[in-house]
Amino acid sequence: MTRVSLANPDVGDPVGAEQEFTASCDQPATLTVYLDDEPVYQSEPGVQEVSHTFQSAPLGEHTVRVVAANENGSGENYWTWSVFVSTPDEVSLIDKNGTVAPEEAEE
Repeated sequence: MTRVSLANPDVGDPVGAEQEFTASCDQPATLTVYLDDEPVYQSEPGVQEVSHTFQSAPLGEHTVRVVAANENGSGENYWTWSVFVSTPDEVSLIDKNGTVAPEEAEE
């Protein structure tokens, strides 16, 4: 099995981001895509490439694995997909009520 799209085995995306994974093999086979050991897609028999797009994944680290199986045996490859919370580049606080900060109120 060869990783075609996303050649790097380590992938990172914010929660909510779509991600496509593509793998190929050198023999016709049935290709199955797994997310954390749960099958999410299985191809028809006799294909040599599979792509699957995940709409997102829960926060945390996940394994995306593709297994190729035919009469000659099986092979697999995987990615480690880290899904993280996106943080804004800059956070600003606006006091819309005209209140004072707690440390100023003590004076």
